[in-house]
Amino acid sequence: MKVKILITSLLFLAVCFAACSGSSKKDGKPLCDEWKQPDSIAYNQLGKSLATVLFQPKDVKCYHLVGKETIGEDEMQIEPGFVRDTMLAKLDKEEYSLLQFSLLSAGKNYERDSVVVMSPYVPCLEFEFSRKKETAHVIISLSDFSWTVVYDDKRQFNFNYIDTPTMEQFCKYYLSKLNTKNNK
Repeated sequence: MKVKILITSLLFLAVCFAACSGSSKKDGKPLCDEWKQPDSIAYNQLGKSLATVLFQPKDVKCYHLVGKETIGEDEMQIEPGFVRDTMLAKLDKEEYSLLQFSLLSAGKNYERDSVVVMSPYVPCLEFEFSRKKETAHVIISLSDFSWTVVYDDKRQFNFNYIDTPTMEQFCKYYLSKLNTKNNK
């Protein structure tokens, strides 16, 4: 039942974004492009070059992250003690538009929360945004409801995301692909 709700919700969101990026245009740009752009708070936090990579990517990939005490030379460490395990998907425009809209563009996701979650930071997914030779990593931790951006090989910031049900559903969709790959 939960899988049906998840699939239905993701399909609904994909249809909405596909419809927005379709034929209804204003000044030659799709109407929904304004919704996906960072508001002033988000833009100030990101800066011009990072915002360009995150909002005009050439390629977005999703990776599963695992914790390791000893990291091999052939493993890519994203956060201290966490490496890439499996590439789960290459996101199409509709998929990464949802991430841009629900997480990256909302200024509320860039505010410090006075409530401290008493759970450990355990990143599980990495979304790698690539544009030309620049790469930014958006890392999601479902355990403490936080997200981190790594850019220029250093952590830029770590905040709690506001819309926990949407982010949880979005991430669980990609984590379910991990279960599918492991069962094959």
